[in-house]
Amino acid sequence: MPSKDIFSIKPPTSQEKIIFLKILTKLAGLDNRVDECEKKFITDTAVMLGISTADINDISADISEDEIVSLAKKITNRHLAMLILREAFLIANADDDLSDKEIAFIGKVGEAMGITPEKTEQISQWVLDYLILQEQSKIVFEQP
Repeated sequence: MPSKDIFSIKPPTSQEKIIFLKILTKLAGLDNRVDECEKKFITDTAVMLGISTADINDISADISEDEIVSLAKKITNRHLAMLILREAFLIANADDDLSDKEIAFIGKVGEAMGITPEKTEQISQWVLDYLILQEQSKIVFEQP
């Protein structure tokens, strides 16, 4: 599930919202399959961004990685860029299979948005810690 604080910063423009979703869509399809958890993540993110279902359907994973990286360069708001990376790592981990290809793609997108590899790694580690804490919470609070 995407984080709910997407709008805690300067609201993204319509173009930034579409780029955000294109990044997530491409990332979800890198392993040549998009499972239900990933689809739901993308749909939930689109809803939070105020993008209609019709517009979601127009966003295709067929765009090349190079095209996505070029689009990512248009994201100049550093805070938004870091949030996009956070959401990218969350969706990459959604199917419990974080691949080297996904990590490399997120790294390229991060660099295109002006985020250093060190900061990208820090965000990745934060996401992993967050996911572990979520699982521990289920155990501690006896949740299914």
